[in-house]
Amino acid sequence: MHNIDTECLSRLLERQKASWSTVADNYAALEQVMTKRIILPGCSVTAMHNPARILSTASKPGKSNPDVGSCFLCAEKRPAEQEGIPFAGRYSILVNPYPIFKRHYTIAALTHTEQRIEGRFGDMLRLSVRLNGLTVFYNGAECGASAPHHAHFQAGESKVMPIEDEWRSAAEIVAGNNSDEIYRLSESLRNAFVIESGNADYVEESFGNICAAARHGHDKGEPMMNVLARYVDERWTVFVFLRKKHRPSFYGSDGEGRMLVSPASVEMGGLLILPRREDFDKITAAIVTELYNEVCIDNGEADGIVSKLKKKTV
Repeated sequence: MHNIDTECLSRLLERQKASWSTVADNYAALEQVMTKRIILPGCSVTAMHNPARILSTASKPGKSNPDVGSCFLCAEKRPAEQEGIPFAGRYSILVNPYPIFKRHYTIAALTHTEQRIEGRFGDMLRLSVRLNGLTVFYNGAECGASAPHHAHFQAGESKVMPIEDEWRSAAEIVAGNNSDEIYRLSESLRNAFVIESGNADYVEESFGNICAAARHGHDKGEPMMNVLARYVDERWTVFVFLRKKHRPSFYGSDGEGRMLVSPASVEMGGLLILPRREDFDKITAAIVTELYNEVCIDNGEADGIVSKLKKKTV
């Protein structure tokens, strides 16, 4: 494993700002983004008007794209200005040129292979250890990944997504003991699951159990999901958001009813990215509630997963 830490990545970001005008302009623009807080039952969201994210929000969905020649995460197709730092012999850590966070990175696999977390979740945990102060996130191929054809993670500043501070108020323990636990966030509109432990084996096993319990109807692929992972005080906190839909129906609506919001990990964490000013102006608690209700699994499916997890841990 290479000697990667947040200081190394901070230097990379400063070099890229100095050598790449797109990075310099878009990170400077973060100082001007507009935000507002929206209170919901059991949680809150922060709406952010961020015009630079229009390329990701408006990207076409899809599970995979076998055309290596068109992949912007493949080394040979990246902009000439883009630098990469190797990690674990499997990834290259890149500055994300269209940031949400003041420190925002993409961790791209060295090989062109589809976006799947199977066989890579352990890498996600190791990244979270090395990237102190950053939260690592994974977007499933049909859950907001702008490059579903190339395996990758992202990382951004911790404590920016509201769920990182709020989750315990909505947490109901599902399995575990005083040091290794699985929780369900039953009051946060998202039916998320949270794994908290200092034991990597427990975290990996628990994540696998959640995936197995949710795999019904997804036998040919992984369950639709977004995942957040952070490592603080020698303990992991992993958020697993299980999905039933990529985008809300109003994304594809015509006229005034249309809103360009494409929920991925960051939105599941409560930071709602809105590239268009008109969408930022009209977003309300009712619209956010509708969004989560449409794209997240419902109470019945979450109850079924809880039942399977309890049986697994008896």
